[in-house]
Amino acid sequence: MSINILYCFDENYNQQALASMISLLDKTSEIIDIYIVHNNPESLAKLSNFIKSHKKTGKIIITKFDKKNFTFPNIENSHVSEATYYRLFIEDLLPDDLEHVLYLDA
Repeated sequence: MSINILYCFDENYNQQALASMISLLDKTSEIIDIYIVHNNPESLAKLSNFIKSHKKTGKIIITKFDKKNFTFPNIENSHVSEATYYRLFIEDLLPDDLEHVLYLDA
């Protein structure tokens, strides 16, 4: 069985997320499946290739958050970003057969 980790972030946190994932993978004795919700998955090409080659990486599932029908309050001139709201939708964005997941902030 693997450990399921969820990250929700945007391009502003790609490097921080990479650092978090590498640290986690380097320090675990278990296989880790990584789930990512992101507004621009294409910006993660380097990130996902680097993480995929780690010996403790199971699978990486990257889901694009499509915000067409949502308005997010208080994100202008604030420490809160759009990605802060992604976690409110995780039930709709993660696989139905996923029994458990640990959310980590990038």
